[in-house]
Amino acid sequence: MKQSSEFVVSSAIWAAAFAGTLIVVGLLYLLEEMAGATVRMAWSLAVLPPAGTALAQGYRRYQAAGALTSEALTYFIAAGAITVTVLVTIARLNPGRVWPVYFIIGGAIVIYNALRQPQK
Repeated sequence: MKQSSEFVVSSAIWAAAFAGTLIVVGLLYLLEEMAGATVRMAWSLAVLPPAGTALAQGYRRYQAAGALTSEALTYFIAAGAITVTVLVTIARLNPGRVWPVYFIIGGAIVIYNALRQPQK
């Protein structure tokens, strides 16, 4: 099966964003351990580039289809989930109070995708 060049580029962008994030997070933890620097919440900012990449990919899919497709929605949701997680971490909110929101969003996605599928 031949992959489109757009898919290959998209995969490369995701891989580069993920690898860059791992490197930055590792460097921040190393800085904290070795130098005693306080970067407790700064590491969470390092995961924003993958969120931006997901948002950009979702927008490209949306523009290409001219409508909100399941594929575009998946990218938008990934960007939103990453961003919400970062904001919860930075704001030092209690994750125990916020995590049910992810179940609600997941259920809404399942319902949305089920309603968009043609009936057999």
